Amino acid sequence: MSTSVTAPSSRRAGLVFVALFVLLTAGITTAGYFSYRSYEHHFRVEVERELSAVADLKVSDLAHWRRERLGDASVFCGNPAFSGLVRRWFEGPDDGGTQARIRAWLGNVQAAYRYDRVILLDARGVPRMSVPDRPEPQAAHVVQDALGVMRSGRASFIDFHRDAPDGPVRLAVLAPILDAGDSRTLGAVVLRIDPERYLYPLLQRWPGDSSTAETLLVRRDGNDVLFLNPLRFQKDAALKLRWPLTNGSLPAAKAVLGQEGAEDGVDYRGVPVVAAVRLVRDSPWSLVARMDAAEVYAPLRERRWMLVALVGITLLAAGAGLGFVRRQEELRSVRERHLAEETLRKREEQLGTIFDAASIGMAQADPHTGKFLRVNRKMCAITGYSESELLELRLPDITHPEDREADRQAFGRVVRGEAPSYRMEKRYLRKDGSETWVNVNMAVLRDVAGQPVRTLGAIEEISERRAAAEAVQRSEQRYRRLFENMQEGLAGCRMLFDEHLRPVDFVYLDVNEAFERLTGLRNVIGRRVSEVIPGIQESDPGLFETYGRVASTGVPERFETYVSSLGMWFSISVFSPEREHFVAVFDVITERKRAEEEIRTLNAELEQRVVERTNRLKAANQELEAFSYSVSHDLRAPLRHIDGYVDLLLERCRGELTAQGRHYADTIADSARQMGRLIDELLQFSRNGRAEMHETVVDMNRTVREAVDSLANDCAGRRIEWVIADLPPARGDGAMLRLVWANLLGNAIKYTRTKANARIEVGFLEEPGETVFFVRDDGVGFDMRYAHKLFGVFQRLHSEAEFEGTGIGLATVRRIVSRHEGRTWAEGEPGTGAAFYFSLPRPGGDGPCPS
Repeated sequence: MSTSVTAPSSRRAGLVFVALFVLLTAGITTAGYFSYRSYEHHFRVEVERELSAVADLKVSDLAHWRRERLGDASVFCGNPAFSGLVRRWFEGPDDGGTQARIRAWLGNVQAAYRYDRVILLDARGVPRMSVPDRPEPQAAHVVQDALGVMRSGRASFIDFHRDAPDGPVRLAVLAPILDAGDSRTLGAVVLRIDPERYLYPLLQRWPGDSSTAETLLVRRDGNDVLFLNPLRFQKDAALKLRWPLTNGSLPAAKAVLGQEGAEDGVDYRGVPVVAAVRLVRDSPWSLVARMDAAEVYAPLRERRWMLVALVGITLLAAGAGLGFVRRQEELRSVRERHLAEETLRKREEQLGTIFDAASIGMAQADPHTGKFLRVNRKMCAITGYSESELLELRLPDITHPEDREADRQAFGRVVRGEAPSYRMEKRYLRKDGSETWVNVNMAVLRDVAGQPVRTLGAIEEISERRAAAEAVQRSEQRYRRLFENMQEGLAGCRMLFDEHLRPVDFVYLDVNEAFERLTGLRNVIGRRVSEVIPGIQESDPGLFETYGRVASTGVPERFETYVSSLGMWFSISVFSPEREHFVAVFDVITERKRAEEEIRTLNAELEQRVVERTNRLKAANQELEAFSYSVSHDLRAPLRHIDGYVDLLLERCRGELTAQGRHYADTIADSARQMGRLIDELLQFSRNGRAEMHETVVDMNRTVREAVDSLANDCAGRRIEWVIADLPPARGDGAMLRLVWANLLGNAIKYTRTKANARIEVGFLEEPGETVFFVRDDGVGFDMRYAHKLFGVFQRLHSEAEFEGTGIGLATVRRIVSRHEGRTWAEGEPGTGAAFYFSLPRPGGDGPCPS
């Protein structure tokens, strides 16, 4: 009976223990799984946070560096002193000092900001000066970019490039040089940058020990991603290594396609990596901060195997406990204590593993003596000591001597419980004596009685971050000095919009001293413009529209406007550093505007006077021509009577006249005929001034030949050497131009009559916008003191007895050439000959010549 009862009871107990073991196994396994998943999640978040922090730091440094370089360019863009020196050198002879001062400018910028080379280009892109002064080839694309910058008037970057296929990698900043006087572009300054000096070291530094960590700088090049900096695992990769954008697993390809964040991928070696991807704002660059996945997940793999071992050990222990519980009940407490000790030991091992693998310096020290009890590898890397060397030192031995007393007192307060912990940024001494800045966190472990047992310290090196912060502070100081010393007024403001996005007001955020000096406004920071200048919205709505447009769109504008609320003219350049904000740089131009208005008024009055005088002169000329025409016609009748009666007298009374009387009559007849010729010339001169012009393209070679042929009788029996060039065509009235050539050639034939062998030359000269024709002879010539009389009506330099003529021919030449919008002049010397010149506009278009 007892056996039958005991067996089922034993079986039931066995089933219960089996069920308990199964439940325990399931519970431990589930707990271990979720514990591992939770740890894996937190580990991944921490890895992504660390990579993102590195990427954000690098991107911030790159963006700040680009802003500083563009700030350097502004030294040249808007500096009237420098642009004045460049203008004097480019447009006038160098007195020696101007070029030296320009070189001093370029040298100071090159040395102060550690540029590789600073080059000054003129408006055609030709290098005029460089510092240092050494011959180097200038890449064509740099010149083209410089010309583009000169056209836009804004500073710009030239991205990573090589001036020669195997040359070093370079960047450059282009700054246009604007003439402060008339806003034209004089040239440009090229600030060439060697990325090996700052950018590449910045990218290569990694805040922590890692055998695979790397920062990549890339940009898009067509359908490829182009690597811009040297790589850790591939030599000579800058501007040479490229991968297609279709490689979706490449973090660099995702970066240039605009993605951001942290993710897994495969790098350029084909190795799995974990990467943080960022865009570098206001640049074509993207940045990838990456580590090999094997290195990243190494601690996680160790944790996984430790957890598997722990779960296995736990399960074995639980199984053993359940197996022996029935038979060894009395040993339960011992076994439980043993299990607890084993668990505690394993936890200590896990804590030690985490302690050693931490990415920051960790140390344990005696709270009473300060002697190091345990340190990890990162602590050794920060201080430069080995682990054995640190274990021989006390905590105060590595603090800075100036800080030791303050540190001792602070540590004492924490040990005594007067302060919960100690946290401070401070200096530590490395083994080699150099200083490093660290962030120290210290706490004290106490026993159940509250007595200090051990001091725990965490140390993070922050030298690089602190140096970056100091660099930012120095940059801010430079900006503030520039801001306060500007001669132009500057105001940074925030625009206020209504619900319809219309600008209604703006708040002054910052202004410089020149703002107060130029406008007379005081204490405006933090106040609305409607408070500072009441009624400005109504009196100057255009100003609000422009500021609001720039603050909304981000497109800069430059304009001149009259601000009626202040009663002044301003020249304003406005741009938007961020949305809904704008910065206005201005100068007061009231005096200039007043002077321009006075000049416009004077010009209008002068133009009116010119019109009135032109009309009076035109009327006088018309009256003079009408008078000349009328007088010429009226004189013909009495001359005909004189000539007729002299002929009758000589015909009917010649026998009755004495020889002296016949001489008198012949003299009267000759004078009448000379008067008739003068009247004919005067009439022809009057007709030339009033005749309508028939404009064509005139073959000047043919016209000269016709003029020479018409003068054949005057050349009969003479030896004349004709030198006639191949003349270009001209535009004008063919008949009038033939008359010009006939008069000039006739004069040359007449005034070379005293030469047995005469020489007459016909030629031309090309001048800007016109062609100059000339007739040159080797005749009697003339005195240049009387050259102004040559082209006047009835003006002669030789008597009728020497050379016949009326004095109308050259006047006719001047009138015809003037109607063709040309010029006439002459050169000569007594006894050696003369040259007569006339100019005509070059043929261009089919419109008629002005008459």
